[in-house]
Amino acid sequence: QIREKYRAVIRLVCGVYPVSKLLGLYMMETFHSKNTKSKVECLEQAAALIERHGMETTKGARVLPTVVELVGNRDTTMRGTALNTLAAVYRLLGDNIWKYLGKAITDNKVKDLINDKFKFTEKQMEKNGEGKAGSLVTTYQPNPI
Repeated sequence: QIREKYRAVIRLVCGVYPVSKLLGLYMMETFHSKNTKSKVECLEQAAALIERHGMETTKGARVLPTVVELVGNRDTTMRGTALNTLAAVYRLLGDNIWKYLGKAITDNKVKDLINDKFKFTEKQMEKNGEGKAGSLVTTYQPNPI
């Protein structure tokens, strides 16, 4: 219940505060927090912002190497959330995501995890009739003032 209220407040804040700065705050909090639940929630909110506002609005490409580092985490919840965040970006960019991830991936295990997640995401998109990855349009509609 508290999470839902928190998420509603964040959606309202996005109408007032630049989304690119919010995304930066989430990613900063993700690395500086010692609490795994806080890190996971920050990653979930970052994914939601990227899905809602797109890569251009959020300047999300700068945070992708940070998310890739979290894919190698031992904690399965953290790893899953990081993969979901990358999947949200993959839905928007398609295979163009690799030019942002290429240098950040240093481990073959991490690359395999990301590849598997992207394949699964593509199957889900086809199943849901959303088209191919990279052809998705953001749902962001600015609030009239």
